[in-house]
Amino acid sequence: MADQVVALVPSQKKTWILLDGERTRKLKKPGDVVAFLETLIGKQITVLGVMGGPEEELFVRGSRLEIPIARIPRHRLQEVTGIAPKATTEEVAKAVLRAWDVNGDAFYQTEPISTIMALVKELGRIRLSVQEVRKGAQLQLYSALRRMRYILPPEAEEAVDAIERALKDLFKKPELRDEIEKKLHALEAKIPTDERKIVLAVTRYFANPRFILGAKNDEEELENQIRPLAKKFPIWEFLHPSANSVLPQVKGLGPVLGGSLVAETYPISRFPKANALRAYGRFHVTGDGKFPHRKKGETASWNFWFNRTVWLWSTDQVPRYDHPWRFIYWCRKARELRRHPEVIPRTVKDKQGRERTIYDFTLKHLNSRAGRSTGSDFLHYFFGLAQAVETGQEPEAWYAVSRWPEYFDQIQEEMTREGVEAYLKEEIPKRRRGEPKEENEELVEE
Repeated sequence: MADQVVALVPSQKKTWILLDGERTRKLKKPGDVVAFLETLIGKQITVLGVMGGPEEELFVRGSRLEIPIARIPRHRLQEVTGIAPKATTEEVAKAVLRAWDVNGDAFYQTEPISTIMALVKELGRIRLSVQEVRKGAQLQLYSALRRMRYILPPEAEEAVDAIERALKDLFKKPELRDEIEKKLHALEAKIPTDERKIVLAVTRYFANPRFILGAKNDEEELENQIRPLAKKFPIWEFLHPSANSVLPQVKGLGPVLGGSLVAETYPISRFPKANALRAYGRFHVTGDGKFPHRKKGETASWNFWFNRTVWLWSTDQVPRYDHPWRFIYWCRKARELRRHPEVIPRTVKDKQGRERTIYDFTLKHLNSRAGRSTGSDFLHYFFGLAQAVETGQEPEAWYAVSRWPEYFDQIQEEMTREGVEAYLKEEIPKRRRGEPKEENEELVEE
């Protein structure tokens, strides 16, 4: 163990608090922090910090300088020291030092990350961000067209129908945009002058796909950059096994989601058990059995990007493909529908303190619960598989003696015994007809 430890913790004001025993220093610039780390080269001093956050790269840089760096997850820091969620930066630094004295095993050594791993992580985050913006723009366009139907003259109805149909094929046939704009312009001569302005407004609304198409092109370009890099990960072939392998197929983990899954969690050895990995991805429950929310002014104890990656896979990709994870998702969904036959309203306060009604156990809510449960199962599987790969075990041999073959057999048995697929086909339309308008509880609560 090192002869000395120092705590290095970032503040919300982009400064760093350096705590060395009883002495506190403030480092105001990133260059000051790097310069400090360079003074530690060759010395028996361990730098302590908190895992996660945008400063991850700084600690990785320090590890490349061969400086001992150990960090503790935020939730573990709270468990060990009882520190308040809204503690000041200096209080966090003191808690980090205290946690090291109380339970050094709660810390994880920071290891250098390869350039490929770091690049996939950053490109994956950019790709997910672009996708979020593009989806928002698409929804805005659909909403605009729905509103326009109520104010356009009957002559324009056919053109609006054509626009909505074309939007579904827009990415495959971008030339449709020019075709529809021609239809709109052709309508102008048939429409009264006052209404013509509305048609022109629709044309401007439809110009929005230029941005959507541009964003889609960016997404595809980023995927093309990530794909060859992600395939270099040792675990990649085992996440995408051949048909002859005993390992289960995991479909929907393309270059972005699959690459981000690995890059955001490497090395898996920094997680002592699967539950710690689940907590890192926000696929766990709190001590009172509730799903965790980040409260205003608090620092989240999970990795947003890792959470986003697993969430998109478990709720959006899993149901699309014929693979074992879809059967798990279906069974979870059928269980949720049977356990919660009624929608339950409750009153909450939004960020502005206004009361509003949200509904628990709607179809959307139950879909999310089933997806979260499926994602949690997958993280247990991924943890074991990644451990096997990182420790040099044969993944197929690990799988053969694991609990997973029996578990997948149980799921197949449940699918048959409970008639899950037929039940879902009958029950979901019935539920959908009688549901109130859905509202989502905010991720950040007051």
